[in-house]
Amino acid sequence: MTVTNTPSRGRASTSARSRRVRLCIGVLASLLCLDAHDTRAHTFMQKQQVCPLDGTRWTATLDGSGTSFGQHLDMKPFGPTPAPWRLAVCPKDHFVMYQETFSQDELAVLRPLIESAAYQALAKDHTEYFLLGRIFEHLKRPAFVIGLIYVKASWQVDHDPARYREYATEALRHYEAGLAKPAAIATKPSEKDDADQRLHAELLAGELERRLGRFEAAQARFGRLQNSPQLSSELLRAIVAQQLALIAARDAAPHRIERPDEKKTPHPAPPPVPPPPT
Repeated sequence: MTVTNTPSRGRASTSARSRRVRLCIGVLASLLCLDAHDTRAHTFMQKQQVCPLDGTRWTATLDGSGTSFGQHLDMKPFGPTPAPWRLAVCPKDHFVMYQETFSQDELAVLRPLIESAAYQALAKDHTEYFLLGRIFEHLKRPAFVIGLIYVKASWQVDHDPARYREYATEALRHYEAGLAKPAAIATKPSEKDDADQRLHAELLAGELERRLGRFEAAQARFGRLQNSPQLSSELLRAIVAQQLALIAARDAAPHRIERPDEKKTPHPAPPPVPPPPT
């Protein structure tokens, strides 16, 4: 699947993009629509930025496009593609530019966090997605939204076992908090979306438990899901079966999703990812 980053204009575009992001959190199938035949590379672009809090102007290197050939069980795409897509970070106060524009009311809420000694200390050695997780906690965003941000942060450090454990634990904490709330009975479209979000959260929570070596918890979670009527597609059932097999083998390593229709068709080797421009 090839994705191109088109800079949005104004709050209307940002709002629409936010709605699309929320939808993707709940609908697992939309995250797994892949095109293994497109070979466009991971590209970069330069974009002028102005920090909304301190007025600093700078040029940020952002992702322009990328192609994924599949996904890992934690939804991290593989191939010449951003994983996750870069966010501009203000060079002086380290504010993460998670949307195009900010109202004065939003900035009034954000300023105390960004100017705090605690946030500035975190900014010295944490990724922008980890910082965004802290920002979303401050804004009291929904638990599943925060959990997904920390999952994306974990993609950035999966080469560092200690830091990965820290980020994955944060993600799991928020997924567990969201799942602890009573589920709505799906009688309306909005409630069906909630059920889809909960299923997606269960799948990611179980993956995080497995990656963290919490095999008993992961076994119990996927065991419950195994006979769930929500597993309405062959792909979802295959994911749960794959997880149970990995758990039985006490395997805590990252793994690609084994799609039923691809087991006999190997993926093409992705082209190398070029370094970002300096």
